[in-house]
Amino acid sequence: HLQREIISLSSNDRNKLFISHFNIRSLNKHFDEFRSFINELEFKHSIIGLSETWLNDTSPSSLFNMDGYSLITNSRTSKRGGGVGFYVTQKLNCERLEDFSEMSETFESIFIEIKAPNKRNIIVGEIYRPPNSNALDFGEHIHNLLSNRYFDNKTCFIMGDFNLNLLNHHDNLPCQDFLNSMLSKSYIPLTRKPTRISDSTSTLIDNIFVNGSFSDISSGIIVSDVTDHFPVYALVSNILQGNSYQSPNTGIRVMSESNLNKLRESLRSADWSFVYNKNNLNSCFETFFGHFNGKLQLQYTFKKI
Repeated sequence: HLQREIISLSSNDRNKLFISHFNIRSLNKHFDEFRSFINELEFKHSIIGLSETWLNDTSPSSLFNMDGYSLITNSRTSKRGGGVGFYVTQKLNCERLEDFSEMSETFESIFIEIKAPNKRNIIVGEIYRPPNSNALDFGEHIHNLLSNRYFDNKTCFIMGDFNLNLLNHHDNLPCQDFLNSMLSKSYIPLTRKPTRISDSTSTLIDNIFVNGSFSDISSGIIVSDVTDHFPVYALVSNILQGNSYQSPNTGIRVMSESNLNKLRESLRSADWSFVYNKNNLNSCFETFFGHFNGKLQLQYTFKKI
């Protein structure tokens, strides 16, 4: 049962980020089922990404309100279908990134940035590739987008329905091109199993990619019959500042010989194998720094000023 799984991985901790991607295939058609499913979860989402919302500029957003969440959308204007969006908890300090929110024949996207005091800001993108669009053009487009310097030094989650079956990446050129584009920018897919299953096919076309390494991250597929796509999720700890919903306290770390000795012993006894096992130098550094900083926070006394 999903609720037991999520609760076993988490507690009601504001320092955790719980995100998921749903191909909703018409928010209007599936809204009641979708809302019931979300409300059944005891541990609430931070961000829910939606593809194929099938909304347009005249769709009244008030029809799709959910308590505690703001709905942000990017919809088609010239034809039916498609569309992307987010439900974002109102507890997060969130800004829509207009420069990266696009709507074209081959690329539909919406991006938001989460302000995380005393931590890196977090960028979340929801992307949809229409199934009959040019896959190679799509791969080139996403590579160019993620090359933008704005994404530097930020934790980024890129999720969506890419309509590229990564189970075929060994012998399918567009899938290879897309996956190589993501890996070349240090974005790692969190989902490795089929997200859409029928009587005759199993495909992995929905995913969440992340550009950082975390010592405490859980991800998986949510078995749901809301639509014919299984949602995918990621649950990350220690990514938001501990009191990130409130004004951060100002203070200094207290240096003492006792604290230094505790830090030395903690670093000496740590298991660093998860750093050595990374194949990407940037990922190695991110993992090392995150683990080191965590031990630093634990061993040093923080004094308010």
